[in-house]
Amino acid sequence: MKIILRQSVENLGGPGEIVKVKDGYARNYLIPQKLALPLTEGNLKQFEQQKRRLAIKESKLKEEAEEIAGRYTGTRLVFTKKAGVEGVLYGSVTTTEIAEALAEKGFEIDRRRLIISEPIKHVGEFEVSVRFHPEVSLAVSVVVEPEGGVIPQAAEAAEAATEEGPVAEAEPPAVEEPVAEAEASPEEEPGSDAEEKTE
Repeated sequence: MKIILRQSVENLGGPGEIVKVKDGYARNYLIPQKLALPLTEGNLKQFEQQKRRLAIKESKLKEEAEEIAGRYTGTRLVFTKKAGVEGVLYGSVTTTEIAEALAEKGFEIDRRRLIISEPIKHVGEFEVSVRFHPEVSLAVSVVVEPEGGVIPQAAEAAEAATEEGPVAEAEPPAVEEPVAEAEASPEEEPGSDAEEKTE
């Protein structure tokens, strides 16, 4: 039998498409699940009217999403978290925390609409996407700073450098020149002619 799809059905088609399927599949599954309607002149007319209403509603929802996204473009959230060596956080920045921070700015959003590519577990700057609509999303900048403003490892290195003070450049060791042995003068030589004359 021929049916009108009300929703997308895998391997069959999308909303509004007219397809031919087995009677049992239509009567036992597609129609009871409200995925399709039998193809009749009345159903076709009804679906076309419904389709127009849905298109108008969808267009309005998209416009509203674009307006909200435009209002919050450039939003930047800063979190201060306890961090260990190399900026690794004790925990992570969660979607719940991000949603709460957005709410403080007057931007109420369901945390399930937040898309994070990977868990935020390090100090740094990250981009979180807020999905308002299948075709409209907003990029929010999330900055994570360590408590005290310095990553522990960097603080230790800075303290060590301050305590030791500037390191002077070592001078190259002096090279000693070999001293030549002095030649004995004829007067100091034993058995010289001078000694014989004195005698």
